[in-house]
Amino acid sequence: MEETKTGNEEKKAVEKKPENKSPATKALPNYVVVLFVIAGILLGVAVGIAIQPKATEPPVIVQPPEPKPAEKIRVTLLFDPACTFCEKYNTILDVFAIDGMPFEVTELAIDSPEGVKAIAQYNVKLVPTALVEIVDVTKYPGLKDAMDETYPRILGKYVVPEFNLNSSKIYSREYLETPVEEDCNASDARVRVNIFDNPFHEVSIRLKPGLDNALGKFDSNALKVRFEFLPTTTSTITVDENNVELFKRNVGYIVCASNQEKFRQMHDAIIGYYCDVGGDTRNLANEEILFCNASKNFGKPVPNEELEKFRAEIGAGIEFFANVLESCVSFTEEATRTSLERAVSYSIRIPATAVVACKYNVPFKAIDDAVCLADPTIEACQNDNSNEDANSS
Repeated sequence: MEETKTGNEEKKAVEKKPENKSPATKALPNYVVVLFVIAGILLGVAVGIAIQPKATEPPVIVQPPEPKPAEKIRVTLLFDPACTFCEKYNTILDVFAIDGMPFEVTELAIDSPEGVKAIAQYNVKLVPTALVEIVDVTKYPGLKDAMDETYPRILGKYVVPEFNLNSSKIYSREYLETPVEEDCNASDARVRVNIFDNPFHEVSIRLKPGLDNALGKFDSNALKVRFEFLPTTTSTITVDENNVELFKRNVGYIVCASNQEKFRQMHDAIIGYYCDVGGDTRNLANEEILFCNASKNFGKPVPNEELEKFRAEIGAGIEFFANVLESCVSFTEEATRTSLERAVSYSIRIPATAVVACKYNVPFKAIDDAVCLADPTIEACQNDNSNEDANSS
């Protein structure tokens, strides 16, 4: 009985004996666990920041100092040294001078390396062109506002082409864009002269003697003259609903005659009648031009019967006129638009202007100089050179 009891007691003792656990397996307090979690999170963030590439600092941009106006308005004048009769001048200089604004001019030939670069940089089409420093004009707010509205601004400069604003001076320009091929000298070796004009404009009438003198130096074998009507805002004829068709016919007869290479004859006849003061329309004296407004015919289109008489006298073919009545004699809106588009393509702004050999834009009185520049071999040009040599000796 005792042995059995002892065995049971030992068994109970074994069952009641506490487990011998190591410190590593003991449960951690909750606050310690939380601290470990937070530490892990912070460690992960720190590692992430450490392995990320560092952000590049934005570059420090140093603004260049604002340019200051010079004491004088600086102007670079582009000119063509090959054009011996061209003015190296620009009327913007007259504006500065009249308003008492000091300026200084640097001349730059378009065939120099700097000139070639400037032509491309500033999109220059005509010379002489003035390149005016914008910063120098800021001292004159009124002038700056006007130039901002009028001229393109490229690379800190106003680009101011010469548009022959002053008719008392000669501003011949070389045409720098791609020419209209039909206006250039063709295989027949004749120099092309395109007249852009409103023959009834006051300036055109006054400059007609210069046109006659320039064209009169050459025979028909040297020149081919073409007339293009240039609409103008003013005219010595007031065109209204009562005379618009007759006015178109007046212009159309000059156009048609020009197409038959009889421009001068028809132009002389019509303006001779228009300005007739002395009673002989075939003898148009310079005095009659000066006092054209004293003519009894002034201000009215030439009547149909006179136009028909002129056509017969100069030998303009009636069949030709009849066949092109709609497009030529009546001078339709389409024909007017075509002439205006051609004028715009050559940057022509005023009447009494000619394009010679698709290269030179000149006033009437300089046509002969431009023709000789285009073809010095013409006999009339050689005669002029001989006379100049004789005079100089």
